[in-house]
Formats: sequence, C-alpha cells, structure tokens
Amino acid sequence: MKSMVYEQGDKRVASSVMHKVISGQHPNLQGYSFDAMVTEKIINNAFDRYWSKLAVWSAWLGNATSTALGIYIIVRVVKFAVDTLIHGKILYDIYGLGWQLMASFWDSLTNFLSHRSNLKPTAMKDELAKQDIIKAEEGIQNRVVEPRTKCTRQLGNITIGTMVLVKEDNLPPSKWCLGRIIQIIKGADDNIRVVIIKTKDGEFKRSISK
Repeated sequence: MKSMVYEQGDKRVASSVMHKVISGQHPNLQGYSFDAMVTEKIINNAFDRYWSKLAVWSAWLGNATSTALGIYIIVRVVKFAVDTLIHGKILYDIYGLGWQLMASFWDSLTNFLSHRSNLKPTAMKDELAKQDIIKAEEGIQNRVVEPRTKCTRQLGNITIGTMVLVKEDNLPPSKWCLGRIIQIIKGADDNIRVVIIKTKDGEFKRSISK
C-alpha cells in the first residue's frame, strides 16, 4: 500500500515538472533527477551527430557559394575586357591613337565621345552641302549668261589648199578620209561656215565642224 502511494506521488511530481517545462516555466524538480532517463552520453552523441551534419552542410554551402561567386567574377572580368576592346576599337576608328582611348574603360565616356564625334561631321557635312549647292547655282548661272561662241568665233588656219581629215558616217570610227579645201563659203557675219573639199572619191560640201 505504501509503495502504491509513493508511486502515485512520483507520477504527480513528474506530471507537474513536465507541465511546467512544456508551458515554459522553470520546473521545480523537488529532489528528482532525469539522469536515468536521458544520460549525458546520449546527449553528447546526438549533439555530435547533428553538429557533424550541420558542418557538412555548411561546408557544401560555402563551396557552392564560393564557386558561384568565382564564376560570376570571371564572367564580369571577361565582359569588361571584351567591352574595353570594343570601345577602344570604336574610339580608335574615330580619333586614332590618342588620349581618347583611355575612355574605353567606361561606357558613359565612350558613348559621350562617340556621340560628340557624330555631331561634328554632321555640321561639317551640312556646311559642305551648302557650299556645293552654292557652287552648283553659280555654275548654272554662268552657263546661262555665257554666250555660245561656236558660230561666232572665227577658226584660224582655214585657207584654200589646206589638207584636212573628213569624218564619214559610214566609215569606222578610227578611219578618216583625207581631202583638200578647194573653196571657202562664208556666212553673213563674214565667218567661214562651209568649205568644199576634194577627196579621192570626189568633191563634198562640209561644215567646218566636220
């Protein structure tokens, strides 16, 4: 009977302690110990096992992170090198070998210098276009105002007996007919317009232009 009373009392104490532990209160062990239920060796083994898993997982995460970071840095370095070469080529084509090549390391400076170079040629092209238009207009005006001198200017060294080459339409371009002027015909302005030529094939009346 006595043992049954003690056993029930132990159950009540254990229940009270577990209730306080679960509810977050400080338990009053009332002289009882749980060493027989959970030994120090069991606790150490559990801690070592979970700590080892945590260490392995942390090492894997660290290796993965460092690998990803290394790949990212390599990609950024390669991209920077390629961008620098491209920017340098653009600036070299525009400015040649000069201090402007230092701007190839920065995208903003490369864009600024390339756009700046595009503005100057545009202004120069506009100015050259205006000058070409002015010259063309002056040339047209000169051609309109300038009188034609084909029929008003007297050609020299045209006398009777002069040997001339006569262009025939039915002959090849490189073949000319040889003849001699036997008569000169002048126009109303007293300038020679037509001549009569004697060739091996006969006499022909031709303009002095032919």
